[in-house]
Amino acid sequence: MFNLLYLQRPFIKSPRQQKYPTIGGNFHRQCIEKNINKNIIMKLYRLLVFLNLTFLIIGCNGQENPNYIGKQYGTFKLEKITFKENLDSLFSKVNKDNLIFIVGKDSYFDTIKKKQIYTDTTDYVYRIPHAKMDSIYSFKNFKLKDVVVSFYTDKQKRFRRVDFSTYMTAKQYKDFIKNIQDYSDITTDKIKKSNNGKYIIFELKEGTKKTLIYSLENDANDEDGNYFIRVRINDLTIKNDTFDKMWNSENGI
Repeated sequence: MFNLLYLQRPFIKSPRQQKYPTIGGNFHRQCIEKNINKNIIMKLYRLLVFLNLTFLIIGCNGQENPNYIGKQYGTFKLEKITFKENLDSLFSKVNKDNLIFIVGKDSYFDTIKKKQIYTDTTDYVYRIPHAKMDSIYSFKNFKLKDVVVSFYTDKQKRFRRVDFSTYMTAKQYKDFIKNIQDYSDITTDKIKKSNNGKYIIFELKEGTKKTLIYSLENDANDEDGNYFIRVRINDLTIKNDTFDKMWNSENGI
């Protein structure tokens, strides 16, 4: 009897349900579904924002070099060279009057003719004069000013080497050393002893790319700077050819 009376009991709508007839189970379910969808969208949005920021940070830290050499294209970071660059393309935007292009020739001195005889082409060198150098290049956050940077290809126009020399003050050198903590000191005891510890050689190998830094401490009163730095970056993919023996080997310049 109780169950029968309960089933026969009329359904009485609440005042809110009477005012809004759509309120009920279906409406409640729709609200839940909308909230779930809204939460999913918000989570996806936050995830996309996070991924964009992550890629942006990674991109900034591993930022590639500009496609062309020139002040208007930004600073070219020499430590980021990959040796996949095409030098003709890289220097294509440089004014021809500001580009020095050198053709290296193998030669020997003819004692009979008493003159230098040039034979085969050994390399090509690309340079920009001192006066046009400001803010074009940097190396390990050190801006190169009034410095000539030489880019070398072999006779097949394959990019193989970069080198430059510069002077630094004691403060600049101290900051520079902090930025090359990943380099190894490969100075031999013999070199250290013969130069009173003032000549140091640093090395970094990254696959087939090798960077050497030669550091010489000058006299404190040297007007050019307290330290003379020479940097040599080599691609060692190709071994024992004429270019390698001349420029990249341990006996190279």
